[in-house]
Amino acid sequence: MNTRPRCVTSSGDLGDCVASMATIVHKNEPCFYLLLDDGKTKGIISRAHIIRPLLESQPLIESVRPWRNEVVDWASEGFRPNWHDRKRNLATCHAQHALDTGFIETLPDTSKPWLVAEADSRMVGRVVINRSPRYQNDFFPWLEIVRHYGESLVFIGMPHEHEEFQNTFGRVPYLFTDNMLEVSQVIAGSDLFIGNQSSCMTIAEGLKHPRILEGSINIPDCIYPPSNAQYVFDGSMILPAAGGKSEKRLKSKLITPSSFDTSIVPKIGRTYGWYWEGNGVRVIESTVRKAASKVARITGMTQEEAETEVIMMTVRVAPHNFSSGLRSAQFQAAKMSLIENGWETHPIFDVMSGQIEALL
Repeated sequence: MNTRPRCVTSSGDLGDCVASMATIVHKNEPCFYLLLDDGKTKGIISRAHIIRPLLESQPLIESVRPWRNEVVDWASEGFRPNWHDRKRNLATCHAQHALDTGFIETLPDTSKPWLVAEADSRMVGRVVINRSPRYQNDFFPWLEIVRHYGESLVFIGMPHEHEEFQNTFGRVPYLFTDNMLEVSQVIAGSDLFIGNQSSCMTIAEGLKHPRILEGSINIPDCIYPPSNAQYVFDGSMILPAAGGKSEKRLKSKLITPSSFDTSIVPKIGRTYGWYWEGNGVRVIESTVRKAASKVARITGMTQEEAETEVIMMTVRVAPHNFSSGLRSAQFQAAKMSLIENGWETHPIFDVMSGQIEALL
């Protein structure tokens, strides 16, 4: 039986340190967490004051300090060359390396919490958000989120991240956090966390706190097995009741008039044409423009507004005419990552198969 704490090293980024804790918790033996710089990441020793309080607050971590040539039981930074698979999340990539190098005998269940944190009572009734410069997704509906949760929102992260977010999506109060322990406490105390792929999101994952991810289309390596999370790629999601606000559904950003082929003549029941109904009148015409011209005269809409109405109403009434228009190779990486992590249903699967009905 081992009589000394294990020695684990890391030269990774802040999120790597958080992700590696899933393996340490699975190992379930006390550890010294030793930091070193190898020139492959931003460097962790100079940022030790940011991550040390969180790591040392975890039950199995004896202390966090620079490596001093001790014998190492698991060099967690070794996962990068051959174990960093973009279809897998960072915690599983670390764990696979630990398994293959003999540190653990089985893989951890990353659908379960691997971090603990005392909840910050100031965050009761708040929705905490973060958005870092990397791994952003233009389909993610931040503007709608800001409008919906409004005054209950609070932004954590770097000041320049907050400034950029406000310049793009509107005013949100900023909460300064001194280190990642404070980040974990703020997240744990909130109703909900929303963010992109970052160390803050990895903390939310470790806590398994209710969360919504702005998923990267190109590098979706923060997807975990199903739990109380939404991993969003096309903009479709359920904004849960939080921050004093009721639940709200947001539709896919792919469902827009420009998504659909307007050169066709869709079939609606036994009739062919572009469809609109309102004010006790039904319009069916062979082209969008002809239908919209009639709708504009009936309603007072502009021609452009009427075309949008005609297209979207026709799609809702007869979506089978347009299924092929939503097949999109850009979501292939996300689809494969979700499958790898045990997801059997997801809006992106509907997108990839052209199931418009599921997204309307």
